Amino acid sequence: MNYVINNTIIGDGNIGIYLCDSQYNIIIKNTITGYDIGIVLEGIPPNLIGSDNNIVSGNMISETQYGILLSIFCNKNNISSNNIINNDFGIWIAILSNSNRILNNNFIDNRVNARFVILSSRNTWDGNYWDKPRTEPYMIIGRLFYFVIPWINYDYNPAQELNDINVTQGCWLE
Repeated sequence: MNYVINNTIIGDGNIGIYLCDSQYNIIIKNTITGYDIGIVLEGIPPNLIGSDNNIVSGNMISETQYGILLSIFCNKNNISSNNIINNDFGIWIAILSNSNRILNNNFIDNRVNARFVILSSRNTWDGNYWDKPRTEPYMIIGRLFYFVIPWINYDYNPAQELNDINVTQGCWLE
């Protein structure tokens, strides 16, 4: 178990925070900006060992290509109460990453707020703010494989206003 708490990570490198084959970590109250990828969780094939049961909460992630990337074999992670702002992709869930909870985040001014690909369709999206108040469910478009079989997830309860997230004074841990 690792704790990554209260850091300001500013740069022009590849990755701000990287966890590989790592479980039960807590990544909270960090500010990450200017990287290719803000936060990466990744498993290691062929062992099928994943980055599972991690908490990523109360972070400010901006000006990245990928704000949060669940790369491969990332299951049962809690991605909650983050400000994900002005990225190419807010969150990208790829390759057999399932049963993740994406809750109460603010997705603002991202080119694409969320995507999932390659058998990563069983994730829960709830209470996220998607650029503006929404009264209808918010559609997250994915692909079961990179270029074929479109698939859709929904945030059935999108936030009507910005979620109250203060990176410097706390976050939700569920």
